[in-house]
Amino acid sequence: SNIKKKLIKVFVSGRVKTKGYYEIASSSYLTDAVSIAGGLKAIRGNVNFIRFNNNGTITRRTFRYSKRAKGGTYKNPTLANGDIIYVGDSLLSTSGEIISELTSPFANAFSAYGLFKAITD
Repeated sequence: SNIKKKLIKVFVSGRVKTKGYYEIASSSYLTDAVSIAGGLKAIRGNVNFIRFNNNGTITRRTFRYSKRAKGGTYKNPTLANGDIIYVGDSLLSTSGEIISELTSPFANAFSAYGLFKAITD
């Protein structure tokens, strides 16, 4: 039980290419986990890092992602089993989703009209 595990499980979610649980080396950093998850999407917000500590407390950090951050630092911590990494939305990505939701019914109606017109002509 005193032997350090070689692999740990972390959860990566949000604006990454492939969300999910990953089993990675116990010496891995946050940037390693993001890379394993396929990297970040082009438009993204801050990183939210959450760790449930053995003493019952929770460590939360929010920061801008930098793949150049030195390992073992505040913005690129050494990961522990059960850590959660969530890459948030940016204002631009949220705005794009809202616009898409608002215009989708009109685009569908226009497509249906175009199909109807093509059939009747």
